[in-house]
Amino acid sequence: MEPIVLIRPIELQALLRQTVEEAVTRAVREAVRQAARPPYLTVEDLAKITGWSERRIRYLVRQRRLPHIRHGRKLLFKTSEIEAVLEQAKIPAQWEWWAEK
Repeated sequence: MEPIVLIRPIELQALLRQTVEEAVTRAVREAVRQAARPPYLTVEDLAKITGWSERRIRYLVRQRRLPHIRHGRKLLFKTSEIEAVLEQAKIPAQWEWWAEK
């Protein structure tokens, strides 16, 4: 049986206000981040962001391991697609430092 928790209306109101403020703050930060980033990256931009060399990026393009757009001789990378590729490559940590005693 679950315990019954009684809370005063003023405490509930404060809790809701705090939760909504945190959610709105997170949403605004994400919107600002999305608006500030360029929609497309060049090889040079991608190299700066990832720390990869331009040669490595061109190699990954030749291997078709990075989604890209070829505009003449210029290579462009859609920022959202690159973020998705990096997210897929993420390896989660198995060590939980907060659970260690």
